[in-house]
Formats: sequence, C-alpha cells, structure tokens
Amino acid sequence: MNLFSFFILLKYRILACDWKALTILKGINSANSQFFCLWCYCQKSQICDFSIPSWDIKRSSKDQAHELRNGSRRGYIKSDLLPFIDYKNIVPDDLHLRIRISLKLFNQIVTWAIDQKNEERLEVEMKRIGVSFHFWEEQGDDKSNASVKKWSQPSGDDLKFIITKTQLRNIIDDRQDRHLVNVASLSVVQLRDELRNMGLDCKGKKAELVSRLEQTLGRGVKVRAKARSRLQVNFQFHDCDDDKDNRPTLDVDGLQELWIEFDDLMEALRALPQTEKYMESNEFHLKAKAWASKFRKLTFDEDVTPYIHTMVYHVPYFLKRFGFIHDIGVSQVERKNYDHRQAYFGSTNRSGGKVKKKVSLQILQRENRMLYIAREKLLREKRSYKKVSHVIPYSQWIDRISN
Repeated sequence: MNLFSFFILLKYRILACDWKALTILKGINSANSQFFCLWCYCQKSQICDFSIPSWDIKRSSKDQAHELRNGSRRGYIKSDLLPFIDYKNIVPDDLHLRIRISLKLFNQIVTWAIDQKNEERLEVEMKRIGVSFHFWEEQGDDKSNASVKKWSQPSGDDLKFIITKTQLRNIIDDRQDRHLVNVASLSVVQLRDELRNMGLDCKGKKAELVSRLEQTLGRGVKVRAKARSRLQVNFQFHDCDDDKDNRPTLDVDGLQELWIEFDDLMEALRALPQTEKYMESNEFHLKAKAWASKFRKLTFDEDVTPYIHTMVYHVPYFLKRFGFIHDIGVSQVERKNYDHRQAYFGSTNRSGGKVKKKVSLQILQRENRMLYIAREKLLREKRSYKKVSHVIPYSQWIDRISN
C-alpha cells in the first residue's frame, strides 16, 4: 500500500491490495470458490449473467461472524482480521484488474495461435512491437514422456503495450468455429468427465487421459463446447467437416475491437475527472457491462473471471464514491518492487565480491543516490576514455624472450 493510501486508511479506514491478500485479511475463500466475490454474494453459476442490473455490496463483518457461527459460510472461512474496515471501504486495485484481464485476453490469442499452428506468426508480431516472447517445450512427468508446450508470460508493462499495439490479423485468422478445440486442449477435469460418461477409466495424468480418449474417438477428431453454463460444460464429438455453414466464426476484427475497448476502460480509471478519457460511474458501468457481454459472445463463458465481474459491478460504486481510484491502489508499491528487483540483478553484487555488503543496503543506497541526483538536478559528466593498446611490438616481444 502506498503512502497516500496509508493516510486515507488512517482517516477513512480504506483498504486496497491484490485479491489474494484481501481474501487472507478478510477471511474469505479463494477466487475459484462458489461464493468468489469479495463484495457481494454472487455465485459461480451467476458470474456470466450480465443481464442482472446490479450486485450491491452485501458483505459485512457482522454477517461474517453470524455465518461462521451458523456454519452456512457463503464464502467465509475464517474470522475477519480487519473488522474495523468495512467491505464498502475495500477498493479494487486497478493495476491488478488490468493485468489479470489483459493476461486472459493475451493467453486466449496464444492458444488460438497454437491451434491454428501460427506460433511463428505470433513470435514475429511480438518482435515487431518490441516485446520479448517465445515458446518452448518441456518434458511431461507422466509415463508417456509427452512434451508440453509452454510460453513466456509478459510483464505488466509489456501487457499494456501488447493490448494497444498488437495487430491480431497478423497472428490468427477467422475460423469456422471458435469452439472447436483439440482433445489435448481440454483440462484434466473435462477429460475425466468425458471418460467417465463413456464408462472408461478416468484415472491417470493428462497425457494418459488424452491418449485414452483419442483411442476411443480416433485421432484428429475435435470437440465442440455446448453453450451451457460455465459449471456444466459438456462436449459433443463429431467429424469437423460436418455442418460447416451453421457454425459461429472466430471474429478477429471483433476481438481487436474488444481489446481497444478494454484499454479505453482501463485508461478511464487512470484519467483525472474532467479530462477527455474520464468516465462517470454510470457511463463506466454501462460500457463495462456491454464489454463483458461482447467478451462472452466472442470468447468463452469459462474465461469470465472474478476480475471481470468486479469491473462491471463494483468498480462503478467506488468511482461514484471517490471519483478517482487510481491513487488508492498499489501501483506505486508494485513499481517500487519492480525497480528494486531490477536493481538486485543489475546494480548489486548479490552478496558476492570482495566487499561484503548487504544487498538491501546496496539497493537503498542506490535509490538515495538517484533521488539526490534528481532533487539537485545534477548531470553526470562523461569520463574521458583513453584507449590502451595491449598489442606488444615484435621488437619488445623478442627482448622479453631473450631476457
């Protein structure tokens, strides 16, 4: 928490940090639980329903104590460590909101690129916009020794650059059905469900489950998800040459618009009131709800995360209350943590060398020097450089040998 947030906390008892820390401090279950939300009692089965007008903040320390005593819980698992901070004073952090949703959008494109065998096009596009990205394969830990494809995860700064600069047309193409995926793309839970429904053995690692399912259905057969709730996703197997004309398409241009609209929403949270990019709470709520509905239409219900629910239903409340929530977040602390991590690898001896000095002391001393230079507006003088030749003339070399 930054210094500005700390002073607000002292006066108004406001809390802002990342989702995991909030669940620990407030004694609430994790984001993948049935009652996932930190502010309301929305359930997992309702997370994709954006036709609901609003989800008001209903959680309170009093209700939490009552639920824990009666055993009904509704997402509460432990006592509140900060009962003096009301749930209406827990402000969503816009930095983590941007990073988590951006990462979801980016990983969707990566998986579609892999499915279309466009990995090289993706790497070329990332290189074009100046983002370090690459694929690699690791050996699995199962008996079949199947290789697993993995890819680098961009940083927060890179994600912002990717969302604003990437041309998706350079990576993926429109496809007959965005719901068609390889059997290997299913999760372990989905694979086990399908094997269980077919009366087959559902035990083993993922590679074994994929092999067992492909032996039953045949290699090259793809699966299509039915449009049902995110908790009851079933798959029907068929030849992918059937029913081509009736399939929905993977709309690349629509995905590009989705990325642009998401960046506009995130920039609105950083904009000061009465500026061009700023949005009032009602406008932000309507645009966020429209964006989330479009996200469902273009992608999958399974990819709707608690952060999207928070952006649609709870961020507008705090925008209306405070007008500007960026300075209440933790972006300043995260930036300092990033700078210190960079300094550890680039500006310290990491506890090595002849002079043993604590790494933390080296980082703080470096920061003090930079602050002093910035305050005094000092300019570093370029030191003179004299090239020294290390080539020994032939005559001197003969003299050294003879002596």
